[in-house]
Amino acid sequence: MALIVLMSLVAFASRGQGNRVNGLTIAQAQWQLDDYVRESMAALPAAARLGPLIGDSGPIPCDDSDGALPTSPASAQVDNWVTGLPPSGNAEYFDMFVAYWTSKGWRIDFDERPKFNNVGIVNSADYSLSLATTLDGLNLSIGGSSACASREPPETPSGSL
Repeated sequence: MALIVLMSLVAFASRGQGNRVNGLTIAQAQWQLDDYVRESMAALPAAARLGPLIGDSGPIPCDDSDGALPTSPASAQVDNWVTGLPPSGNAEYFDMFVAYWTSKGWRIDFDERPKFNNVGIVNSADYSLSLATTLDGLNLSIGGSSACASREPPETPSGSL
């Protein structure tokens, strides 16, 4: 079951990111993404806790080819379990998540309910977040990705410290 959620989140993380490099380093993009995930937790009931990471949350190369260089642009990603909430409230949690982010200008990218508990949202800076459950509905997860970012620090103008 966890593998199905992970595959869904990874597929979402790579959606629509193109090769747009937003002027951020991958570290800055990861920090912002982590902040959005923490903020998402505030949209859920107070008992919600950010659980352990699901799989490897390292950067995803923006170049779809297998030969992407370690220095080529990448998308930051994160996938975490959400703990502390009873599965009986899943429909409400999804509604809370969507209402919170759409009130902040994010748009719904996909909503697979009621067939699957899987919702994705995206903002104008190409950050995306998703809320999903395992197929049995017992485990809730939150994931996200950034637009493509540089894996190298920005160049310092010559003559500056």
